[in-house]
Amino acid sequence: MSSSIRTTGARDGRLVATTSVAFAEILARLAPGAASVRLNSAAESGLPRTAEAYDAHGRHVPQPLAIRQAMARWISTAFPLDRGCPHRLDLATGELTALAAAGGEDLPLAA
Repeated sequence: MSSSIRTTGARDGRLVATTSVAFAEILARLAPGAASVRLNSAAESGLPRTAEAYDAHGRHVPQPLAIRQAMARWISTAFPLDRGCPHRLDLATGELTALAAAGGEDLPLAA
């Protein structure tokens, strides 16, 4: 999976990593109705343990714990994450952005 990840450079002042649409589609099938998946800041072990799915309006899409853990593990393995902040993966475009810890505004993604 990691071979299909590209860091596409700055766009609107932030660095964005993208993956293949196929990878994003697999995650979307795990979370029907979801438009994005959010990973919280990394745990003490260094990787986020769970992910949360959200629809196009920002509403939480409930998922079983096993699905949330699998999504977090796959995304953490596939992307270069900045472990100090949460991340959002857009399931339509395959773009991953780092988010501010407070307020959820976009931050540059660590290289």
